[in-house]
Formats: sequence, structure tokens, C-alpha cells
Amino acid sequence: MGLLSNIAIEPLTNSKSMKFTHVLMISMIGIILAEPLAAQIQRNMTFDASTSFMLRELSAMIVQNEEGLQVEMIMGRGNTSEDPMTDELKRGDLIIMMNGKRVSDASTIREVYNSLPEGEEIKIGVRRGDTRFIVNAQKGDVPENASGQMVLSFDISDGEPPTMLPELGLLITQNDQGIEIMSLLEPLLPDELKAENIEGYFITSINERSFETPLGIQQYLASLNVGDDILLEVEKDGNALSLTLKKQEPRGNVRMSIDN
Repeated sequence: MGLLSNIAIEPLTNSKSMKFTHVLMISMIGIILAEPLAAQIQRNMTFDASTSFMLRELSAMIVQNEEGLQVEMIMGRGNTSEDPMTDELKRGDLIIMMNGKRVSDASTIREVYNSLPEGEEIKIGVRRGDTRFIVNAQKGDVPENASGQMVLSFDISDGEPPTMLPELGLLITQNDQGIEIMSLLEPLLPDELKAENIEGYFITSINERSFETPLGIQQYLASLNVGDDILLEVEKDGNALSLTLKKQEPRGNVRMSIDN
């Protein structure tokens, strides 16, 4: 792995007015002490979000394939016990269990992971060749070198690109029905929103304010201080939800690129 490794998760979503691809790139930077400026080597790998799962606590990208759930890449070291068979994942490992539940696809492992509260022990059942063992981690205990940069790249065929709300971990767009939550950006998603699948919902108000455009929401959230209360009101097919959270510290660097 090079000094700078970019891992891209690329779900494809179509809407009435645009085609777009959003790419999540998680970067890790190493430094060569012998040189005044570290050379940066970049490698991009693309994963389909519907068949991949990023286990941040163990810096592992897990991909669903014919074998089941396999560790495709390790982006850093989590636990560093002297016994690697019980503390580390390696590329090629098969993930067969999580917290006592058998997992064989990305949606199941994501469901089990999301059901665990912050601070809960994560127990991963691993098969490596003929050997089976358990890897442990604590949910929310993410190694420093597992954080990085999120890049959203859009291929626009018609209309305006979506708007990102990093404070809420949401990607939103405007259509004839209102301001719609197009996608949930898991690495940026606040804990208070993880329990609700609000993708496809429409934002009706924030802190009892209504907004005409996604940009208006983005500017309002940016004006709030870290720790300020956010009351998010959303609605879909007559089902209204009120979600309360606090504005969080930034969870990484974010930038956007657009290709016409």
C-alpha cells in the first residue's frame, strides 16, 4: 500500500433530472522522515456500496463476493496484541459471524453493526483457511489512521448537483415535491440519525424554520455552533418524524468535484 491510499465506495443512483455518482474516499497519509516533503502515491479502488461494508473500528473494507464476506483491504492497524490471530484482520479473511449472528452479505453485516450501541463490543467471527477465530473491537473506537477525506464526485447529465449537509451526514436535492434526502453518508452520519432510515424523506423544517432551497439549509447549518441543538423535521408519504440532535464536530475533510 502506498503512502496515500484512497478507498472509493461508489453507489450509483438515478433521479428524474440527473445521473450522479458519489464517491467516498478514505485517505491515510504516511511520512518519510528522510525527506523534507513526503512523496504521495495515490491509488484508487472502487467498491459498490450495496456489496461492501467499511468496518472503521478495524480499518477493514469488507466486500461481498462468491465466497461470502471477504476482507478486501486493510487500511491501518487496530488492535496490536502479540497474538495476531485474535486481534487483527488480514486481506482475504472471510467474515462469517458478527456478535453471534451469521453474516453472508453486506446488508446483513450492516444491519447487525447498526443495531449495536456505541461502546458495545464487536465480536467478529473470522475464517482464515482452516482456522476460525474471533476478532474484537469496540464500536466507535476508530483508529486515528482510519479517518480521512470524503470526496463526492458527481456526473451531471441534467439539472443541479445534490447538496451535502456534513453536519447531518445527508445528501439532499430539490425536486417538484420539495427538498429530498437523497442519500445517507454513513461516515458523517450523527449517532442520533443512525437509528432512522430517512433516505427518501423530505425535509419540512429545521429548528422550526422552513427553507426554499438546499443551499439555504446548508448555509443555516454552517452558521450554527458545535453543540447547538438541531430539530430536524422530515416527512414521507404522510409519515412525519421529529429528530433531535446536536451539531457535531467535523468528522473529516470533505470536498466535491463535478463532471459535466
